[in-house]
Amino acid sequence: MTPADDRRSPRLPGRSPLRERLGLRLALVLLATLGLVGVLQYVLVADGVRRDLVAAQSAYHASDARTIERAVREADGDETIFDEASEELREIDDRPHVDEAVITDSTGRVVAASEPSEIGQFEDEPQVRVSASTGESFAAVESYLDHGRTDDHHFSYITPVVLDGRRYAFEIEQDRASAAAPVAGVRRHLAVPLAASSLIAVLLFYLFGGRQVDRLYRLALDRARRDGLTDLGNLRAFGEDLAATTSRSRRSGAPVAVAMIDVDDFKFLNDEHGHRHGDAVLGEVAAVLGETRAGDRAYRVGGDEFALVLEGVDAAGACPVLHRLVAAAHARLDGATLSIGVAGTEEAAPADAEALIERADRALYAAKRRGGGTVVCDSQLTCEDAPSAPMGKVRALRRLIADADIDVAFQPIADLHGDALLGYEALARPRALHGLAHTGEAFDVAERTGRGHELDTVCRAAALAGASALPDGARLFLNLSPQSLEHDALPGDTLVARCAPRAWSLATWCWR
Repeated sequence: MTPADDRRSPRLPGRSPLRERLGLRLALVLLATLGLVGVLQYVLVADGVRRDLVAAQSAYHASDARTIERAVREADGDETIFDEASEELREIDDRPHVDEAVITDSTGRVVAASEPSEIGQFEDEPQVRVSASTGESFAAVESYLDHGRTDDHHFSYITPVVLDGRRYAFEIEQDRASAAAPVAGVRRHLAVPLAASSLIAVLLFYLFGGRQVDRLYRLALDRARRDGLTDLGNLRAFGEDLAATTSRSRRSGAPVAVAMIDVDDFKFLNDEHGHRHGDAVLGEVAAVLGETRAGDRAYRVGGDEFALVLEGVDAAGACPVLHRLVAAAHARLDGATLSIGVAGTEEAAPADAEALIERADRALYAAKRRGGGTVVCDSQLTCEDAPSAPMGKVRALRRLIADADIDVAFQPIADLHGDALLGYEALARPRALHGLAHTGEAFDVAERTGRGHELDTVCRAAALAGASALPDGARLFLNLSPQSLEHDALPGDTLVARCAPRAWSLATWCWR
């Protein structure tokens, strides 16, 4: 495996592949949509067929009623009107799916029927009395031949009929299959084409667009978790990967170590040699971190801050690897060095991502306070190495320095014994404190954690950039941390060179 391959973060265990495959998800959505449309069509078409069938049967039975009326009018004198009507009903009763054909009067009594035994009995459906009384027709009235038995479900068609000048109700009862069979046939014919067309649509979508969408989506997901400069995993990837790693560690008991890494005096290097040189240093750091063990994963989590997740080793086992990184960085980073703090899982406590980061941060700041260019394990910390500021405040300071989002207020300095203006004092005002109470606390935390010179560098750059608005000949006063002098952050005539193009002079104050 090449170093570049090693630095790429693998897909997190436990993350569903379906979540990362947008093309497949879109194909499934398309399939679900087509399926829903198919179900609606399946239901609506079948319902339409049933309505059309009922309308056709109603018209057919109305025609039967007219045939019965005509047969009764043309009958000879040897038969009564009901005998002639019964003859017609027997022919109707011989048709498929017809259970019964009767004619009733307005009281519901059967006066003619296909079965002589039915004559004189009364029909239960109230619609037959309504039809005989008012001439109203009813279609597909649902009822049961034998009450209490749901398998005797049938439909009745009731049509008014006029015999010998009086109105009666003509009723035909048909079994359920008369309507169910055609509807079932339509549904069968719909089901196969709908299923086939849905599968074909999904396949065509995936072949002619879905794969490209899926590839671009996976690329976007990958880029969202990677640092644009170094191609290492970013802060988001670090948080997700470490959470998954510690979760696996809790289940399996395998050790995990986390190393927090900082480039010593990077702000000075960046200001002294320019951003392109700083970017080159960060790229070289990424290359160095990529030369660790095959299973280790490196991340850039801030401006000059990196992290390393080492699986299968505790803090003590990770130290030899990290010492090799410090040596390699010293040889390849053009004088820059790395400070590393490392923490690992403990037998007495379950693996916890936040706790590992906090312990590794403490060790990192101990390494910085010891002069940098070294590795400190959190188990080696002494009372003197205890953090002099809460870790939340330390992280807030680190973010403030990385963002370098500083406003500057230029406070006039007047001569109390005269009218002369002595100059202007540059006062830093961060736009976002990220949890720090006020600007003074930011400088206090920076002093106590050994990062006063880094905060100085950011504030000094903002002050010099904004001083162009000062009057010509004005004197500018800058406050400096003693740590800037201790770290030789202002070698030679650096400040003089920065002020040379301007028509104002510079004075510096040191503060404690």
